[in-house]
Amino acid sequence: PWSESSQARARDAEVQDLLVRLGTAWFLASQLMIYSAALYAGYFQGMDRATRSLLEWISIALAAIDSVGGVGAFGMELFLKRDGEVLINEIAPRVHNTGHYTIEGCDCSQFENHVRAAMGLPLGSTALRARCAVMVNLLGAGPGPARPAGLEAALAERGVAVHIYGKDASSKGRKMGHVTAIGDDPREVLARAERAAAAIRFGA
Repeated sequence: PWSESSQARARDAEVQDLLVRLGTAWFLASQLMIYSAALYAGYFQGMDRATRSLLEWISIALAAIDSVGGVGAFGMELFLKRDGEVLINEIAPRVHNTGHYTIEGCDCSQFENHVRAAMGLPLGSTALRARCAVMVNLLGAGPGPARPAGLEAALAERGVAVHIYGKDASSKGRKMGHVTAIGDDPREVLARAERAAAAIRFGA
């Protein structure tokens, strides 16, 4: 089942797709779960790549990338309407925050495949290493230093990877890093990622 974003819940599902163009590789579509204006988690779970909807997303996304002669990783935001129509909302011609889960979650990350595509090398496998992966962004609580408080507690959480972006200062809502957890039980993986993220604080 898909998790719908708070903005789209009343009408449509919001889908983030990450594709790498030179030949073709795509990472599993992600469904966003919005918890508040300040924090969101991306939830990614194995799904049937032969479904009609997924094949339609890929066809539309690749047509959009090909129209601008794109090479490399592209983040695609699409809306799946209740009547089955797919609409493109945003194209990001680069590696994308919603694909950061691929660092730990996939055989070959969005970053490596982006470089492979740019260099004309064969693209790597985008298969998930576990049934699901959860990424939670770490956002600044307010103005202040960029040094994270609570990092030790977050790192003590089993099976969680913490990424700090090394920015010079925190501000309210600024993306300062993310945490990723992978595993086979979606609820358990989400709980681990949330506990680690909740332990870390930037700024006021």
